[in-house]
Amino acid sequence: MEKMEKKITKALTALREYGLAQDAKFRLLWHHENSHFIRYANSGISLNTSENLNRLYITVYGDKRLARTSLKMDPSNLDQMKKMFDRALMTLEFTGELSYQPTLSAVKSFNDTRCYDADLAEMSSDEMIDFVEQATLNLETDDIVLSGNFSRGETMLCTMTSLSEDVGFWAATDAQVTLVLSSCKNKWEVNAEQSAYRKKNLKARVLHKQLSFLVDSYLRNKPVQLPLGAYRIVLGAAATAEYLDLLDWLALDGDTVMRSAGMHSKEDVGQRILSDRFNLYDDPEALQTFAYSHDLWGRKREKLALYEQGVYRNFSISQELADEFGLEANATDVQHLNLALDSGDWEIKDVRELCAEAAEGKKDILYIPYLHYTGVVNPSQGLVTGSSRFGALLFKQDGSIEVPYNVRLTNKLSDLFGSGLVKLAQKRVAYNTSQTYDERNPRAVLVPKFVMLDDIEISHSNNSY
Repeated sequence: MEKMEKKITKALTALREYGLAQDAKFRLLWHHENSHFIRYANSGISLNTSENLNRLYITVYGDKRLARTSLKMDPSNLDQMKKMFDRALMTLEFTGELSYQPTLSAVKSFNDTRCYDADLAEMSSDEMIDFVEQATLNLETDDIVLSGNFSRGETMLCTMTSLSEDVGFWAATDAQVTLVLSSCKNKWEVNAEQSAYRKKNLKARVLHKQLSFLVDSYLRNKPVQLPLGAYRIVLGAAATAEYLDLLDWLALDGDTVMRSAGMHSKEDVGQRILSDRFNLYDDPEALQTFAYSHDLWGRKREKLALYEQGVYRNFSISQELADEFGLEANATDVQHLNLALDSGDWEIKDVRELCAEAAEGKKDILYIPYLHYTGVVNPSQGLVTGSSRFGALLFKQDGSIEVPYNVRLTNKLSDLFGSGLVKLAQKRVAYNTSQTYDERNPRAVLVPKFVMLDDIEISHSNNSY
């Protein structure tokens, strides 16, 4: 890491000197990634690849104007970077005038490598393959086949401006494992996933335990079509994280809020929207979310309440948004928020405990570990939809377990996490929400391992897998 950091800093310093010689006002951002990806299909490796990429983003500033250029480039080709800078200056001359003056401020030096682990960065392809073999040991058969992927890599961000020699640097390593076991004959699928920023946090035995239980449940129990109606539902970490991703988009993104494109307006701040059990933060100390100690302007990030006891407290305000609407930026100029949902007092550690929970509560429990095909039906209402997948189970009051065909939920987020929220598990886990494509941006959400909702309608029920 240190070698690459020095290389990036040296190149940006040289490019900064070139820009200053032209009396330009500018901001430079370098994105470096070293990625390795293994994909599985039909119990074999279908792809084993790696890439080492560098991207440079240049923003130049004028009188109520700014222009941006970006390029994937050779990190040693300074001439190419200078040509890119010239192109940005040329573009600035022809950009339209803004209604506000964009702020350019000096970056305050920072160096954040809390989420960087050399052992994970150096993890070999053979080690990754061996990990998957341990996680699926003796679970594959002629009928049950493995698919999924194992992605791991390192990401670095480095930023400078024309106003200061100070450098902001952030680096993190990440791993995302998704393993799916499916029946060729009966068409069911179950999965287990893991997220880590350190190699020592990767636990093959944990994945094996999860997959073993789900495979056994699907082999032993008869599939059923659930009747439409209201259910007591327990969400797994993946399903909860998916809903929080939608909430991030519709309620926490400043652009969405200020342009009235989501479920909240600025005037909603201070209003109780969700259950008093719901506490959501942007927490730079939640390292499992690939945390940022500072934003890309060098501003120190503090724990920011987004919802507190269900009250809407804040949304992200980037510097550009603050300039346009006369707001105060709140150190959220980062690649992603470090979302962390507070745990509750529910003493549950394993999905098997839902058998006793259903019996004690005298009500069946529909366990939905994962949501697929999610989307927004009505953004202003926060109405979203998603389908269960990868291991849904129905825990009956009599102690039996049924395997439901997939169901679709179409509900308002304010209902799910409002009147519908019953309790949250004490134990929290990080669920990885990183995207496989485009530039590497490791992200995860810290959520309770289980979240119980009640009186939740299912809008559609499949009659087969």
